[in-house]
Amino acid sequence: MHLFLLFYLMAVTFFIYWVIIKVAYIANLWHIFLTRDKKAEVLNMDMKKRDIVLNKTAAETSSSVVVECDIIVPDVKPDLLKILQTDAVVALNKKEVTDGGYSIGGRVDFTVLYVPESAKGVCSLSASADFTDNESHPLAKNGMFMDAAADIEHLEFNLINSRKINIKAVVGIDMQMMEKLPLSIPSELEGEGVMMKKEKLSGLCRVLQKNDEIKLTDELSIPQGKPTIETLLKSDVALRNKEIKVIAGKIVAKGELSICSLYISEGDGMATFVENCMPFTEILDAQGISEDNYNNIDFHVIKSNVNAIPDADGDLRTLDCDIKLGVSISSDEKVSEDVIADVYSTSKKLNINSNNIEVDSLTSSVEISHTIKENVMPEEDLPPISHIYNVVAKPYISSATAQDGKIVLEGIIDTYILYISPKEDSPVYNLKAEVPFSVTLDAPGASAGDKVRSKMTVNHISYNLNAAGEIELRMVLMVNAATFSKNTVSVISDISEEEFEHGKGPSIVLYFIQKGDTLWDIAKRYHTKEEYIRKLNNIDGEILTEGMQILIPKA
Repeated sequence: MHLFLLFYLMAVTFFIYWVIIKVAYIANLWHIFLTRDKKAEVLNMDMKKRDIVLNKTAAETSSSVVVECDIIVPDVKPDLLKILQTDAVVALNKKEVTDGGYSIGGRVDFTVLYVPESAKGVCSLSASADFTDNESHPLAKNGMFMDAAADIEHLEFNLINSRKINIKAVVGIDMQMMEKLPLSIPSELEGEGVMMKKEKLSGLCRVLQKNDEIKLTDELSIPQGKPTIETLLKSDVALRNKEIKVIAGKIVAKGELSICSLYISEGDGMATFVENCMPFTEILDAQGISEDNYNNIDFHVIKSNVNAIPDADGDLRTLDCDIKLGVSISSDEKVSEDVIADVYSTSKKLNINSNNIEVDSLTSSVEISHTIKENVMPEEDLPPISHIYNVVAKPYISSATAQDGKIVLEGIIDTYILYISPKEDSPVYNLKAEVPFSVTLDAPGASAGDKVRSKMTVNHISYNLNAAGEIELRMVLMVNAATFSKNTVSVISDISEEEFEHGKGPSIVLYFIQKGDTLWDIAKRYHTKEEYIRKLNNIDGEILTEGMQILIPKA
């Protein structure tokens, strides 16, 4: 009996305690509801907009163009017996976008080294061929920007007879078309009871795109110890040790031209070579460019005339160099704006019209110098190496992927080693080696799935023939890479409002948190304020637990 009475008293005490807590809780709830921030029921909206312009990628595509020409041996040169080496260099000089298509034009310069019919010495031939690639594209519009790059993908020749050779190059072209997208974005919306959520809109806006030229001339002497030139066969010109600095409205370009000339020496008729360096510093006008912009500045040799001329003593010991560099410049201003991503009202129903716009956002940009070392062992059946004349390296990126905070580039470097051999029937020989590479770049902001745009240029090459007969190569690459994400932004165009139906719905709702819910979503759904929900339910932070029960008051 006493035990039953004890349990009864405990139950009554618990019930009274529970009633006190609930009464206090409801009193607090009623106090919040009565003292909430009551706004006028009339919603007078004033939407302010800001006009911006962003780049939008219209299309990215690749194409191949076959450039072909016949080279006739001039009367002053002997007949062809055997082709030793063929070389081709491509330069673009035309990039146009029109309604429904685009046009890319350029020139390929060919050089051929051959053994003459006498089977002694080396002779050279050169020729140029212009090309135009006209393509239709449904997204092309007049006034679009174009970024294009070209390279020689394949080179072959056909010896028709002793006085004629047919040479064919396959030029690969990568192209990107961009248009300027004007946007009027809502930045502020004023009105009673208006709740806004803002997001950062980031993109690029092209402020400068131009092509320029740098003309460089000089007379370079054959150093003492090198034989006098009898016949100049060819000169390979490469841009090395390039440094670019951007100052407001100006580009300061420093570098040097590495000029390697192959020639027949006077007297013994042997093939030999000379290396010269031609430094330069140029300042280019580039109105609109800034060091804070995303800049792409590309230098390439578009014309090189190197001729042997007599020195003061009448000997061919001077190289007259007339070289033209092409400069492609593009500069994109980085745009970052706060835009209204979502809006609702606690006092009226809003009807929102918006458009989804896809923009490219720059997530990371990196430029580094990367060194690759490789030893190349010539095959046993090749002619022996007396001296290495020149090494030409062309990097090809086969895979470019973005990871969290990283960019990984993989590919090969086609390396052409032109050397002089003691064999009379093959005095000059070209050895090709493929050097693989894998480069990982630190790129804060990069994420898996981002689009990667990258390029590699050779900034320096050194080589040495060691005692084991291996060719030791050291290549310093300049690596530029950037990552872009495609973001779909909902841009509000206009808002209309209408009255709520009064008297419907409870003043307080018991809600169970669903997976993926945010306080913004819940507050918007019930036309209340996040702060009311937080205060009533003692919620700190943004994390909501699935299945959690909360009370939602009306605003």
